[in-house]
Amino acid sequence: MKSCIMKLLKSKKGGIPTIITIIATTIAAMGLFSYTIINQASSAKEAGDKALVEQNKLNMMLENHDYVTGKTVLDFVKRLGEDSVEILKPDGITMMTSGEVDKQALFSYDPIYNEDGKIARANFLQINLGS
Repeated sequence: MKSCIMKLLKSKKGGIPTIITIIATTIAAMGLFSYTIINQASSAKEAGDKALVEQNKLNMMLENHDYVTGKTVLDFVKRLGEDSVEILKPDGITMMTSGEVDKQALFSYDPIYNEDGKIARANFLQINLGS
């Protein structure tokens, strides 16, 4: 290996400029390669974080059958009408309109039935997933 490097340094076709070019090219290639790997790793981490949040929501829905998604809330608004559905933000006090409902959010569901056993009103409270 040493003799190969010495021949390259002494050669009229090689020399120091060739060595510098090889080193610079190698560094540039490694930099581009590592940049690609870092981007892929961060994308994988983001996907993993999103999957973890979705798994936690699913577990909460399985443990408590009164939990529904925002899409279900919007379906109730369409079926019962805006006046028959109460949607509360996580603080339990502030009202939300159907336009503010995030389809991916989680809500607790409290139905109110009429004498016929049909749902007359539906109350929803957004669950704070940050706690």
